[in-house]
This record gives sequence, C-alpha cells and structure tokens, in this order.
Amino acid sequence: MDPAVRGRVLRQLSYGLYVVTVATGDEVAAGAVPWVTQVSIDPPLVSACWTPGSGIALLAERAGRFAVNILGAGQEQLARAFFTAAVRHGDTLNGVPFRTGNDGMPILSQVPAAFECTLKDRRRFGDHELAVGEVTTVYELGKQPPLLLSTTGWFYGG
Repeated sequence: MDPAVRGRVLRQLSYGLYVVTVATGDEVAAGAVPWVTQVSIDPPLVSACWTPGSGIALLAERAGRFAVNILGAGQEQLARAFFTAAVRHGDTLNGVPFRTGNDGMPILSQVPAAFECTLKDRRRFGDHELAVGEVTTVYELGKQPPLLLSTTGWFYGG
C-alpha cells in the first residue's frame, strides 16, 4: 500500500475539531482532538482518541471523567491555543476563558457546545488510545455550526 495514497484517502473521512479538557484538584489538561464520535444512543456513549501518556490520558484516568468542547466554524485560533500543553492562569486555559462544569470539568466559554463524560473504558489501539465516555451533562452555548478539520487546511492522520 502506497503511504501517500493511503494518507490522501483516509484524510477524506469527516472529522470535527474538539478540545478535550480534564481537571482533578488543581491539575488540568487540555488538547485539540479530531477523533470524537457517538457510539451509542442508550446509554449516550462517545469515543475520543488521544495520545497514550499525554496529559489528557493520564489525568482522565485519575479523574475518571473528561469533557469535550465542540469548536464552531471559524474558531481555528481557539483550536491553535490547544496544540500545546494546557497552562492554567486563573479562569483561563492557554488564554481561553473557561468555567467549571456541573461535573467538575473545564468548559470553554467561547464554544457553541460541550459535554461532560464519565470515563467508562480505555484501550490502546496502534499509536492512540480510544476512550469511551458516558455523557452526563450537555451544554448548548451557541448556534454556530461545528468546525470541520477539512475546512482548516490542516490534516491529522492518514
């Protein structure tokens, strides 16, 4: 299989762009993640993939929870803020305002939607870890359509 062709083909899969956030005590972790999808309606389960050993992976394991912040169309700058490790200053993560959600996870103030999850399972597949979470709280914060990775000119995977 030609790796260049494989990359071009697999990058045609549809992805949004999300910021996964986790907190426990004074520790926080956050990062931009493109691989999030719903996997069950009843109960409401989602999957998210992240790098094993990352701040998100380690803190989600300890907290037993995580949040997914859905970025809106045109929020590329907000996404870029989470291409590096999260740094908390007061009520901001990497300079982006947040509030603490009902279940204790950071919810970014500028996103159109977000949800908190209880971590149900984690498994390593290849170079990523797949986490399954049960949605416990949802936030509808705006009416913006979601940011799609394909509209940014960026790509991940393939």
